[in-house]
Amino acid sequence: MNARVPGPSAAGRAGNPALTTAAAELLAAGEGLVRAAGALAELARRSTRSPPTSPETRPRSTLPVGERLSSKQLGAIRAMSRRAGLSRDGLVQLLDEITGKEEPSDLSRGEASLVLDKLSALTGYAR
Repeated sequence: MNARVPGPSAAGRAGNPALTTAAAELLAAGEGLVRAAGALAELARRSTRSPPTSPETRPRSTLPVGERLSSKQLGAIRAMSRRAGLSRDGLVQLLDEITGKEEPSDLSRGEASLVLDKLSALTGYAR
């Protein structure tokens, strides 16, 4: 926006009132856009908060693929925790007590097996 736009007085000298009005409105719109761009740049500069992480955006487990729990183990943990009447917080507490982890998807195969054994004892179903 470095080009100089003639103001209303220059357009008025040309004798066309519609041109004078259009030039004034264009100048005002351009100045408004410059102010808005500056405000957005300032907001971007001030913004230091990172977005909250959801399960979809959480980093994947750092365990090698062969050591991670299987999808069947994960499904069994979820089903057995529901069968045991555990809430989400209850499952987190159980996982923390047994493995020190809070998410079922972060478990290794061995840790998942320990959790399934505990859930089996809680529900009365033998594995």
